[in-house]
Amino acid sequence: MESTKQKSYVLPIAMMFALFAMISFVTGLPQPFGAIVQNEFGASNFEATLGFFANFIAYAFMGIPAGMLLQKIGYKKTALIAIVVGFIGVGIQVLSSKMGFATYVAGAFVSGFSMCMLNTVVNPMLNTLGGGGKKGNQLIQMGGSLNSVSATIVPVLVGYLMGTVVEERTIAKALPALYIAM
Repeated sequence: MESTKQKSYVLPIAMMFALFAMISFVTGLPQPFGAIVQNEFGASNFEATLGFFANFIAYAFMGIPAGMLLQKIGYKKTALIAIVVGFIGVGIQVLSSKMGFATYVAGAFVSGFSMCMLNTVVNPMLNTLGGGGKKGNQLIQMGGSLNSVSATIVPVLVGYLMGTVVEERTIAKALPALYIAM
C-alpha cells in the first residue's frame, strides 16, 4: 500500500498572516505620527497628512512594477525585497527626528512602496496556499481580519508611546513603534 503524505502549509500561511498584519501596521503609522509631526516640525493639518498621502500615493507608482517583479522573480524573493524596502522606509522615518519634515514624508513614501509590494504578494499567495476557491478566499478574509486588528493597534500603541502632554510628542519618543514596524 502506498501512502501519500500531504504537505503542510501552516508555516507559509502564518507568515502571510504576519505580513498582512505588518502591512496595516506600517500603513497606519503616518496617521498617528501626524500629531507628532505637527508638534515637532510645526506642520499644518495639511502637512501632517502628507505622510499618510505619501504612503498611499506610492501604490500608484509601485503597483505595476511590483506585479512585474512578482512575475519575474516569484513570491518569496518579491516578499523579501519588499521587507528590505520596508526596513529602509521605516529607517528613513526614524532619521526624520534629526533630519526634518521632508525626511519623514520621504520615509512614508518608501514605506508605501514596500506595502504595495507586500500586498501584491500576500493576496494571491494566500489564495494559492488555500488551493483557490472557497478555502483560498477564507484565508484572504482571515488575513484581512488580522490586517484590521493591526490597523486598530497602531494608533493605540503610538498614542500610548506619545503620552498625553502634547508638547512632549516627538518622533524620538515614538521610536519604539517604528522599531516594532521594522
